[in-house]
Amino acid sequence: MDAGFTSKIRRPTLRHQNSRLAQVTQTIDVVNEIATSIAAAVEQQYAATADISRNIQDASTASQDVSRIVSNVAETMGQSTTTASEVENAANSLGTELDQQSNNLRNTVDNFLTSIRTG
Repeated sequence: MDAGFTSKIRRPTLRHQNSRLAQVTQTIDVVNEIATSIAAAVEQQYAATADISRNIQDASTASQDVSRIVSNVAETMGQSTTTASEVENAANSLGTELDQQSNNLRNTVDNFLTSIRTG
């Protein structure tokens, strides 16, 4: 065989192989870019999910605080109602006692005046 003939066969084959190799390299680069984009998107999704989780936890804590405050207000209102009732009862009792003392004093004064007039 002729060395020139072999050289003529090898050149197109090497060019073809180099071309195919360049295509494979280009495909690998595209796949690498896609994988990098996916990794970045996954990281962003993780960060967003973590933020959502923190926000849900904060909302839950705030809800528990509001519930505790409402419970305290209800308890305080109950105590205020009880205290108001006790004050009303005491005022009524005092009013009744003052009425009795007033009647006693009136009777005593009437009796005294009657005894002075008759006496």
